[in-house]
Amino acid sequence: DPEAPVAVAISPDGNRAYIIENDEDTSTGSFSVINTLTNTVVTSIPLTGTPISIAVTPDGSAAYLTDSTGARVISINLANPDAPVAGTLVALPGTTPFDIAITPNGLTAYVTDTTNNSVIPINITTGTAGTPIPVGVIPSAIAITSDGSRA
Repeated sequence: DPEAPVAVAISPDGNRAYIIENDEDTSTGSFSVINTLTNTVVTSIPLTGTPISIAVTPDGSAAYLTDSTGARVISINLANPDAPVAGTLVALPGTTPFDIAITPNGLTAYVTDTTNNSVIPINITTGTAGTPIPVGVIPSAIAITSDGSRA
């Protein structure tokens, strides 16, 4: 299978769309930046693993991707949105991270774990995972309320 688009996020100012693609057969993917004013691909960076979901911080400085085969969350530095830089935020061994959402204050990401039927809080500042929160069977989506009080 060739790489297929699996998720999209929009920058807070609306000027960029961020697309993740993956090829589950080869456990590879990519992160692409599209200029929404010109509808052109600005850049695309290759990724190892299988990116599934994406969330952008409220200030637009970073994007976070779940990697289901790598059991991790990949950070993308968007200080220069036309030249993103990939890194790893946190490894989540023994998990299958699926969806991700970031609190309105940009301090915490919540990641659904379909292997352990939980949601894992991640402190974005320190890059550390907190205690998993048990939830229903195979949590595949998450959203945060606008006041950040509930997921």
